Amino acid sequence: MTGNAFAALGNEHRVEILRTLVVAVENQRTGLPFTELYDRTGIDSSSQFSYHLDRLTTEFVREADGEYVPTSAGERVVRAIRSGIYTEAPSFEPVTVEGVCPECASTTLRAAYDDPHLRVACTDCDATVVTYDLSPAETEGRGPFETLAACNRRALREYETAIAGSCPTCNGATTVAIETGPDGDYACVADCSQCGLRLFAPVELPLFGHPAVISFYWDRGVDVTDLRLWRLPAFIGDVDRRVLETEPLAFALTLHHGDASITARIDADGTVSVPD
Repeated sequence: MTGNAFAALGNEHRVEILRTLVVAVENQRTGLPFTELYDRTGIDSSSQFSYHLDRLTTEFVREADGEYVPTSAGERVVRAIRSGIYTEAPSFEPVTVEGVCPECASTTLRAAYDDPHLRVACTDCDATVVTYDLSPAETEGRGPFETLAACNRRALREYETAIAGSCPTCNGATTVAIETGPDGDYACVADCSQCGLRLFAPVELPLFGHPAVISFYWDRGVDVTDLRLWRLPAFIGDVDRRVLETEPLAFALTLHHGDASITARIDADGTVSVPD
């Protein structure tokens, strides 16, 4: 989206026009002709209305068969406004959750809102275990544990999408590489070439999306398709990691559960394979 497109949104009349069109499409499954759209807004003069409508045309509004309808970008803007992400602050009551601190091995963690993130940290050493972006909509009508679960589902879905080659923010192409992460350990990093989004995760996390790994845990009574990320250290705490290749990097990772284990390979581009 260009700077001119952002400028087009910097006026309350244009936002009102966009909201009116989105509501019309939602309720009537159709757009509005010029006169009806004008009548539904609170803009004083038709010339002023026409000026603001013209500023929205192309990126956020289009005309078809004598009617104005919002573009996909226009609909996304209105949904973002409704969510409160630009105008409201989320509210989250701190709670204690079970997990394992990767620094001191404490099993008591605390989830609290630490602007701008929802942070799960160790109650003993204050080490951060995981952080989530938190929008006001995610807390609406949900208790703290439900909010945590919603954030976790979204984070897993976004990372899975990014590893598969699509940016969860803009749908641009992503590239994946194993790098040394912010904490000095290896991380599987997804980069979007379009919007610049970078997602970091422990190098082991992509394994939990492979069918063989999912089946391994399912057969032992554990559902890892909804794995709580603050509990990830408990799953990978005793993982055996072996470097198979250095240029480019490739690892063999052995996960343990009880007396059983499973070994998977992860290549430099995040591809996971499990030997038969």
